[in-house]
Amino acid sequence: MFYSFSVIFLLATIISIINHKWLKLPSTIGGLIVALLVSALLISTQYFNTPFYSHTCGLVEDTNVSDLILNVMIGFLLFAGAIEIDLRKLIKEKKSIITFASIGTILSTALFGLLFFYLAKFLGLDLPLIVCMLIGSIVSPTDPIAVLAILKEAGISESLKLKIEGESLFNDGFGVVVFTVILSMVESHSPEGSIMLEIGIIFLHEVLGGLLFGLVLGYITKHLLLMVTDDSKLTIMITLSIVMGGFALAHAIGVSGLLAIVMLGLYLGHFINGDSYPKELKLKIGEVWEVLDYSLNMVLFVLIGVSMHLVVFNKMLIFAAILAIIIILISRYLSVVVSSVIVDRKSIQQSTILILTWGALRGGISLALVMSLEESSYKPTILAIVFVIVVFSIIVQGLSLGGVVRKLSK
Repeated sequence: MFYSFSVIFLLATIISIINHKWLKLPSTIGGLIVALLVSALLISTQYFNTPFYSHTCGLVEDTNVSDLILNVMIGFLLFAGAIEIDLRKLIKEKKSIITFASIGTILSTALFGLLFFYLAKFLGLDLPLIVCMLIGSIVSPTDPIAVLAILKEAGISESLKLKIEGESLFNDGFGVVVFTVILSMVESHSPEGSIMLEIGIIFLHEVLGGLLFGLVLGYITKHLLLMVTDDSKLTIMITLSIVMGGFALAHAIGVSGLLAIVMLGLYLGHFINGDSYPKELKLKIGEVWEVLDYSLNMVLFVLIGVSMHLVVFNKMLIFAAILAIIIILISRYLSVVVSSVIVDRKSIQQSTILILTWGALRGGISLALVMSLEESSYKPTILAIVFVIVVFSIIVQGLSLGGVVRKLSK
């Protein structure tokens, strides 16, 4: 796995240079586009150099993309994003963030699952309703990491920016819990009553347990950092180890590691960015995590691109995937409308709803979840549909979002 990851990391660096020097696109979007082109070239080698094609495909498979993203990279990325957020301002938007991340995700999952079930039936795809719901849980979590820079350049309001940032942080963790719950329903053979009780316990344990565990980790880490303010290297080492160790501990006790890391990042970010913490340490921590955030983001989107060879397409699946894009946008729009009504019916603005809908990108989380599924007759169909939705959202929605925001903000 180390060898494969090393090659992927080197490829991500080369692609970053190409994008920086010539394409000049937002880094993650440019990285995905070039990675898709590289993947297409690699796929073409199967017709004249089969051993080379098999070797390059093995690099991605040996990397264990799902495990790498879900258990390593996402934790670092969520922490890097969380420590930059002003907790005081975030708390002011807490009702919106909690509603969008929880009710919005569940509603989007249910709407997509129901609409796609009838579409699949019409197209002759043999997909049960619960499997369609599972697809909905995979594509509903939003991943606007790639789009935040675009939003800043477009002059987005501070309130809307906080809504998107806050939703993205909690949405990832919450979305994985929803996916876990629905997957347990797909795999369970227990009586309906007992499985529903089991699901309720899993849900409460993972969500509430993850949030509380994150706060405990933050409190402990805060005091550890206060003990070593005279050693910047040890300070940075503590922040790195607590993300890795905290995620592993959360997994061991059965709570959501992603939600725990979000709470840890918000708590430590509030402490580190406060006036009482040494400014030079704050700057050094920020520099290290900024580099990690950029590097892992590039690796993440390159992994999405070079995973294209794992997807098997046919005309029917491509057509179904295109229609699925429309369905997920409709589902997202309706879930945003309902969530907005719950938060504050009087202040609903159509422009805000449209920005939140179009700015809901799907990324690494969606790819990792679908690749974590066990082999079944449904997996190739699910993988193809999710891959197309992810690529469309990052490239088409990501590249056009700046113009959409500027137009709607007039």
